[in-house]
Amino acid sequence: MSAWLGVIMGGLRARFSSLTVGSALATVVFSSGFISYTHISALTLAEHGSWKTAHLQPLCIDGQIVIGSAYFMDGRNRWQKAGGLLFGVLPGIAESLYANWQSGVGHGDSAALWATVPAQAFACSAFLFERWLQARRGDRAQGRSDAELLAGALADIAGLREALDAAGVLADAGMSAARAASVALAPRPEPAAPPTLPRPVEWPPTAGPTAPLRPPAAGRAPARPVLVRGDAPKAPARPLPSGEAELAALVRSVPRTVLERDYGCSKHKAVNLRKKYLASEGGEKVA
Repeated sequence: MSAWLGVIMGGLRARFSSLTVGSALATVVFSSGFISYTHISALTLAEHGSWKTAHLQPLCIDGQIVIGSAYFMDGRNRWQKAGGLLFGVLPGIAESLYANWQSGVGHGDSAALWATVPAQAFACSAFLFERWLQARRGDRAQGRSDAELLAGALADIAGLREALDAAGVLADAGMSAARAASVALAPRPEPAAPPTLPRPVEWPPTAGPTAPLRPPAAGRAPARPVLVRGDAPKAPARPLPSGEAELAALVRSVPRTVLERDYGCSKHKAVNLRKKYLASEGGEKVA
């Protein structure tokens, strides 16, 4: 209950000025209209009118003013506005002023003039009240149009945001596809070859790569392994030249170690050969 009361009070405070103006105009219209109504009714009865005519005559006169002013305010062109003024407002004001004047003329001109005040007050207040209502309608229409424009702008913003989101999703999908394509087209490294292990050495050695090991014959002891020297076999020695001149030339051209290694000479023989052929040439020292 307190919440509803707070909402009502907030609405009243927001519309206080409009409610004040509207209430004042409505009060003046109905008050002056009621006074004019009584004057016209009294004049109708004084002019030997019936009771029903006396109560309907004010509605015709004051209603003519209201209809003419409304037509004058809402006319679409100047001819419609002029028609509402000429055929509604002016005749109604004239009739109301005459009826109110006649209601007080028996008491003097001052009373008659004072009796016309409600008529002109009703006409003016009714005109102003209709203008105020029309302004309020225009404000509400403007508010609705502004609200519609704001709603349209918000809808456009929402649509633009959705379009941007869709564009972002498409861009992400394109980047993912491009990344997948680049990964698929990238050269793949060849697998590394397995390391080669050294071939195991078989002992005792077989006769061939596929020859199986033969078990030792029954009743015989296994042969003992033969130790082999690690030095490589020497090449066969070359024979010494048979001619004296050729032998002398060979001894002079090579050192003693070559005679021992390549020609199979012993150290003693090589020394003697060098003494023999080198001494004859000039006493060269023999190593």
